[in-house]
Amino acid sequence: ALIQCNLYVERASQKGILIGAGGKKLKEIGRLARLALESQLGCPVYLELWVKVLPEWRKSPQQLRRFGYGR
Repeated sequence: ALIQCNLYVERASQKGILIGAGGKKLKEIGRLARLALESQLGCPVYLELWVKVLPEWRKSPQQLRRFGYGR
């Protein structure tokens, strides 16, 4: 199964932290997520991750609803 996922942060500096040096941190996040998904789905998973900056998304009711956190 192919799963594409965007990871949102509020600042560019957070993006760098999440990706890590040479993409190492993002690769580890993806590996652990893929293993968990494969365990739950019972089939191989190809996981594509992107990190995007969306300023102040945690303060926006519209964005929170978009991500499934709103009322």
